[in-house]
Amino acid sequence: MLLKHSDTCVHSFSVRYPCPFCSHRGKYRNAFKAHLKIHLMIKPYVCHYCGRAFSHKTNRDSHQHIHTGYKPYICLTCTQSFRTMSLLRRHMLCEHQHIRKYQCDTCKKSYKDRRTLDVHILRHVSLKPHRCKLKDCNYTFRQVSNLRSHMRIYHTGERPYKCQYCPFTFKERHHLVFHEKLHLGTVVIYNCNQCNYSATLEWNLVQHKRIHSNEKPFSCPDCDRSFRQKAHLKNHLQRIHKKNLTTRLIL
Repeated sequence: MLLKHSDTCVHSFSVRYPCPFCSHRGKYRNAFKAHLKIHLMIKPYVCHYCGRAFSHKTNRDSHQHIHTGYKPYICLTCTQSFRTMSLLRRHMLCEHQHIRKYQCDTCKKSYKDRRTLDVHILRHVSLKPHRCKLKDCNYTFRQVSNLRSHMRIYHTGERPYKCQYCPFTFKERHHLVFHEKLHLGTVVIYNCNQCNYSATLEWNLVQHKRIHSNEKPFSCPDCDRSFRQKAHLKNHLQRIHKKNLTTRLIL
């Protein structure tokens, strides 16, 4: 509704599209609609391979290169190829301009800034120093912000996210966003063309259709079993192969 409203509103040419959520003021409709999606957390572009959703088609297309292996951006110095232009630029800075002040003690790879090095170090360790201190709860987290979210969701009962249209409150922001879409009438219903199943998330429909097609894209690396959902594969690895998945499972 809000996005459609932006198409019909008439403002002065210099400030044609003022954002109702922040001080942003846009001149062009498409750019303004893209800006609104950030506030409304609208992510209509879904990865065909893993179901991850994006606000912009270009971001979805770049992400899908992870699955397809397509790397169109080639370094002219060493012929190494990359999925995105930003990865190529980072490569040029780190490898060919000798701006590498931050070095990993484990593998000796160097990076141009501390933040990138810190992200890299997490690949070597599964350190989670922030532990929930409540009795009978053993959850640990890499970042204190994740611990705070855990405390709010599972222990304190705090519901800080309030609907602007009704008295409902929520523990998590994405639940509030979906709820407010119900008020705005912007929730999209995805229907299965082979049965009566319907869903409000396209990814749920993608998973459901695998029942009809018998598609099982998540294969176990230790045996010949395969699964429709990544969560089922993780459970299989822990239960059958006794894997302790302390690091993120990359598929």
